[in-house]
Amino acid sequence: LNPGFYESGKQWSEPYPPAFCDFASVETDSGNAAFYMVPASETFQPATIETGAHESGKHGYYTHKMPVSLVPGGSWQSPRICIVAGKSVYDAMRSYMKDSGILQYAPLNKKLSASLFQKLVQSPILKLDQSANVDIPTVSNFIDQMPTDAIAHLAAFWPGGFDKNYPDYLPPDAEYGTLEDFKNLTTKIRKRGMLVMPYTNPTWWNEGPTLKKLGAQSITVKNLDGSMLQEKYNGNPGFVVQPEHPMVVARNAETVREFTETAPMDLLFQDQVGARRWIYTMDSAVSAGYSQGLINEAERSSKKIPLMTEAGFDRLIPYETGFCGMASLSFPKFKEYDDLWGKGNWTVEPVSVFAAHGRVIFYQHNLSDDVLSDSDQKITWNMV
Repeated sequence: LNPGFYESGKQWSEPYPPAFCDFASVETDSGNAAFYMVPASETFQPATIETGAHESGKHGYYTHKMPVSLVPGGSWQSPRICIVAGKSVYDAMRSYMKDSGILQYAPLNKKLSASLFQKLVQSPILKLDQSANVDIPTVSNFIDQMPTDAIAHLAAFWPGGFDKNYPDYLPPDAEYGTLEDFKNLTTKIRKRGMLVMPYTNPTWWNEGPTLKKLGAQSITVKNLDGSMLQEKYNGNPGFVVQPEHPMVVARNAETVREFTETAPMDLLFQDQVGARRWIYTMDSAVSAGYSQGLINEAERSSKKIPLMTEAGFDRLIPYETGFCGMASLSFPKFKEYDDLWGKGNWTVEPVSVFAAHGRVIFYQHNLSDDVLSDSDQKITWNMV
C-alpha cells in the first residue's frame, strides 16, 4: 500500500487465514521494519491484521490481533512477536521463512513422484464443468483434441450439479453418465497422458444422502450463540461442518477412498480448505481451533493423494500441491482492488510466491469467472 492509501483516510483488515501469513512489512524514508508471530506450539494460532489512516491521514497505524478461546481455568501461551528492523521486504521474509519453519518444508519434487512432478509442472488446469451441459461423450471428444500436458479438472458431475449434494459425488448425475462411464472416462484421460483432478468440498455440505444420514445438528460448526453455522453459495444453502468431528473425518476419508480406489485420480481438489477464515466456535470437537482442524484434514488426505485447494496459507504448504487463486489478480482492470485500496494506492509484492516457491504451485482461481475461456482477452491473461 502506497502513502495515498493513508492520505485518503482508508482502512483495511484481513484475517489469517485466509491471508497467506501474518507477515507485514513497512518501508519508509526513515527505515524499514517487518512484523510477524512465531507460534509457541504446534497448534495453529490465527490472527487478524489491520492498517489504516490515523489523524486525517497524517499518520498510519498497524494492529496485529490474536484471537483466543479458553475454557474457565484454561491457559494460553502467546506466540513470540518478532520485529525485524532495517531489512528489505524480501530479506525480512527470509527471516519469517526461517522462524516459521517454511524453510524446512519439503520441496514439491520430494512430495511427489518424479513422473507426477514432471507432468504437473508442465500442465495447465482445464476445467471441464458439467454445469455447462458437458456430458461424458462431449468430454471424451474434447479430450481427444487436447494436449497431453494438462490437468483435466472435473466439476459438477454429481447429482444436482455445482454447490449441491455435497459430499456425495459418486455415482455421477444420470445426465452426465453412469459410474462405469465415469470410470472409463477417467481411465481414458489418464491413458492419454493427462492428469485428472475432481472437485470436492470437505468443509461445507448440503442436502443429500450424507447429511440426511448424519444429521446437520450433530456435525455442523456451532456459533457462539449455539446456532448452526450456515452459508449459501449460488443460491444453495448448506452447513459448515466440524473438520474434526469423527463422522466428518470418516466421511471425508470415504471421499478420498472413492477417488483413489473406486475411480482413481491423480490429484484431489478440496475446495475452501485454504480459503476459510478463522472462526470462534462452541464445539468441543474443534477445541484446538477450527483452522487447525482444516490443517489436520489436509494432512490426513495428503497421505493418500496429492491435493490442491482454493487459495491457501503457509501452514498448508506441507500438505498441498497447488493453491488455486494465488497466481495473480482478477481480470480485468483490477476494479475490486481499486475500490478497496484506492486507484494508484497499491502495487503487487509477490512475497507469498517468494516464500512458497518450489514447495507448492500457484494457479489462477479454478472456479472464478475470470478463467472462463469466453474471450481472447481472458485466455491471453490466463496464459500469461
